[in-house]
Amino acid sequence: MQSTDDGTLVRVKGEVLQVNVVSDGAEVVVLDAGDGTVTVFLSREAASTLAPIPGESLEVVGRVEEYRGRKEVRVDSPVRAR
Repeated sequence: MQSTDDGTLVRVKGEVLQVNVVSDGAEVVVLDAGDGTVTVFLSREAASTLAPIPGESLEVVGRVEEYRGRKEVRVDSPVRAR
């Protein structure tokens, strides 16, 4: 994922390791994607719809962006897979 260009649409699936609530009800979720961890930013709408819990499987579609020097996936519209 580190080599993926900003703005690229990606699908990421993995086990939720950590959920952190940030401003306005948005959440930052860390997923174990099997070949490493992926940081996912969920908008308030996506966070309230998906309501991720550590230990569950989560699949999201979003755009790669850089935040504070690190790549993450920004999800504005929710998608759930179990």
